[in-house]
Parts: sequence; C-alpha cells; structure tokens
Amino acid sequence: DEQFESLPTEVSKPKGEQHPETCVICLSDFKAGKILVTLPCSHVFHKDCVRTWLTKKSETCPLCKESV
Repeated sequence: DEQFESLPTEVSKPKGEQHPETCVICLSDFKAGKILVTLPCSHVFHKDCVRTWLTKKSETCPLCKESV
C-alpha cells in the first residue's frame, strides 16, 4: 500500500486537454476532476480502479503487464 501511495497522481482535465482515454479497468472515460494515477510504465488509470487492481488482482500494469 505504501508503494501505491508513492505513485504520481493528478486531477483529470476536460477531455482533449490531456488524457482523452478511457480507464481500461472500469471502461469509463476520464472525467474532469477525477484523480488519476500514472504507473511507472506511463499508463494512466482512475486511482480507485488501479488501487483495487494492484491490491486484489495483480501487481502488474493491466495493459502492458510491467511490474509496479
């Protein structure tokens, strides 16, 4: 959990300004004002989604499988 807390976070901006993607964990678009986490591999996810993924599913990125 300490390792997760050290990952960089940011507040998402309106679509098109930064990450116009969808969170591949929950399949929802990034909406303005939501907290996002960037993994060391540079993939970005909703904070709550990636926290659950890393603590309950796997300690790897859901996209590229790089160890976190």
